Amino acid sequence: MDNYQSTIRAFNKVLSQFTQTESNRGFSEEFAFRRLQKKFEEPNASKSESRKSQCWDNWLSDDRRLHNIHLPPGEWYSARSVLHRVTSGCSFRSVEFPKGSEFTSTRGSNSIEARLCSSDWTCTYDNFEAFAKICYRHKALKRAAARRYDSWFLKRGFVESRRESENRLFRRFREFSPRSRIGFDIFSWKLSQIVTFTHGSRFATVPKNNEKDRPINIEPFGNILVQRSIGIHLRKILEESFGTNLDTLADEHRRRIADDTVATIDLKNASDSIALSLVEFLFPKHVVDQIMNARSAFILGPDGNYHQARKVSSMGNGFTFELMTLILTAVCRVLDPCASVFGDDIIIAKDKAPRLIELLNSVGFVVNEEKSFIEGPFRESCGANYHDDHGYIESYDFLWNHNIHDCIVTANKVSRLARIYPSFQELSRNLQRTIPVALRGGYRSDLMDTNYVDILKSGATVPGRSNPIFSSYFHTGEKKGNVQPRVKLKPILKNLHLRSEDVSWFYGFEYKPTLRSDTVSHLSAKRHWAKYEMYLFSGRVAKDTKTGSGRWVKKLYVCLGGRTFRYDLLRHNA
Repeated sequence: MDNYQSTIRAFNKVLSQFTQTESNRGFSEEFAFRRLQKKFEEPNASKSESRKSQCWDNWLSDDRRLHNIHLPPGEWYSARSVLHRVTSGCSFRSVEFPKGSEFTSTRGSNSIEARLCSSDWTCTYDNFEAFAKICYRHKALKRAAARRYDSWFLKRGFVESRRESENRLFRRFREFSPRSRIGFDIFSWKLSQIVTFTHGSRFATVPKNNEKDRPINIEPFGNILVQRSIGIHLRKILEESFGTNLDTLADEHRRRIADDTVATIDLKNASDSIALSLVEFLFPKHVVDQIMNARSAFILGPDGNYHQARKVSSMGNGFTFELMTLILTAVCRVLDPCASVFGDDIIIAKDKAPRLIELLNSVGFVVNEEKSFIEGPFRESCGANYHDDHGYIESYDFLWNHNIHDCIVTANKVSRLARIYPSFQELSRNLQRTIPVALRGGYRSDLMDTNYVDILKSGATVPGRSNPIFSSYFHTGEKKGNVQPRVKLKPILKNLHLRSEDVSWFYGFEYKPTLRSDTVSHLSAKRHWAKYEMYLFSGRVAKDTKTGSGRWVKKLYVCLGGRTFRYDLLRHNA
């Protein structure tokens, strides 16, 4: 199939050459133009190793600057009282499977089925008991552990039978385990035979641009399960005690920046700035103990050595985001009862912002002055930008196009901007000239008629997220048929009371991820036990896909009476 390399190259060339005229350029148009220029660049693989090395050096430097906190300013004591009160009855029991890789690389096999039956279960020594409790209470994990132990037992070739082995274990643990714990203690011992113990997490990086990488810690499987259990409970505390729903808070932040009485504050490397001593100061001992046991005390660096970390955690840890939000929310609410925090994205009353910055600096946080707005008419939060004289400023990030879907997203973003900015109209025309005729779609009402604030709510501006508003097919506004496929359309037209001249055709794309294993409807209890557990957890027949592996498949679209449908779905439902 055509991979459209010529189109992709043409798109990147047009965007690289895009320059804006100096005349009649307003604040909003200039902002959108600068945002395009900031992120759009051709990836430079030659700098990969130097970026990784510099990222590691920066990570170590940030960690070493964290100091012990002995006597923080008074507001931190008020925050401490609040956190002691709201976390007094913490019970971390929820289970959420990780979506990314693990300490032992999964090579994209990140489905629940893969976690249960094939991945390497890793865990730190301090976290093992908490991991064992989660496995013991969770049916799927307990079944997976039992099967892994069966395999371990058979491979060892023991002389005694399995029954004799179980009897020996029971007699042994009966000597020193309380009656109520015998079952769990035996299970823990078996689990310890199939777990790979590590000293901590593994350092990795993801590219930010050609000059800088972002650090991320790849956690052991057992740790990430316990960390997510803690993170889920911290989310509940935020909602029940502070009225903060992290699932909807980003939308609330985007709405609140229209208020000219608030300031927006952003932090640098906030997830790497939570010192151990700060957590020990702020939280009750039983919460601190669980956090400390679940975190990775050491990180395996690119030099092949383990390094002890002064920070509590980094991105990649399962509770970093929630813990950071809870700490910052507590201290911000001491100053302003209406303050709001989403990760390191802070909204607070303008007159309280200077004092908050002093408090944050006192415990190791660093304010990002370029992205913090205390005074003046401009504010930004959660991807939204607002100016008192211009309202919400529509703008988007533009990244280098690697495939035809990237080109679709780019072209549709430009189409949105061309509605309001003259300089983007020429860019839109130049891009559309490079689009193959068969891919030129009709008018997209979902794209062109949707309010920008609603686009922000849909998550369409979140980096790395493929949103339907920008995806699927090119918007060009053309109404003539571009292709003439040999398909049976008469019955559909008859049912919809339409004529053939009301129809236009074009192609779009759908992402087809690579399957790790086949999707099965009729399951065998012995062979498909892990797939069965994945289906139960998902509440449906879920696909066992490989992360980051797949392809964009061409799909036929039909525009009927001004409305666009996927032909295969239309035919199926007709």
